[in-house]
Amino acid sequence: MIKFGALVALGLLVGSAQAADLKGELQLIYSRLAKASKTKDIAAMRKIFLLQGTRDFIYTDHKGRKQSATEMIDDTESMMKQVVSFTRADMHVDSIAAKGKTLEASVTSDWEMTLKGPNGKVHVVAGTEKQLDTWIYIRRGWKLFRMHIKSSKATLDGKPIPTD
Repeated sequence: MIKFGALVALGLLVGSAQAADLKGELQLIYSRLAKASKTKDIAAMRKIFLLQGTRDFIYTDHKGRKQSATEMIDDTESMMKQVVSFTRADMHVDSIAAKGKTLEASVTSDWEMTLKGPNGKVHVVAGTEKQLDTWIYIRRGWKLFRMHIKSSKATLDGKPIPTD
């Protein structure tokens, strides 16, 4: 009985260590994505999604609109043309939950940027998004399958703006 208990405890410790390692690995990927956003490096974003995403990756915004990785990055590239600079762009893996070959990661994104409005005036836009991302394990490792923004809050020059 003691051996069984010790094996179970060892299994829990190994599983816990593997989860911590996996969370750390995912954090590195999200940090690279945040850095690419902050530096407006669209080529790096494309490369990250090419290497880390599945071919059938789907992005869903907080309103339920869906896009492929290419569509999402193209939209981001278009938006980046208005961005003067990023003050902050961070992505943090809050938690992960793995079940077999599927993993869900709860991620918080915080960002702040200055951008030029249509009238040429510079504005400060800041926001926070909560997302639930689904990763699947395939023969080459974990790949990002779905990115779903669950909530989004933003301000324009310090005043809340509707995100719905």
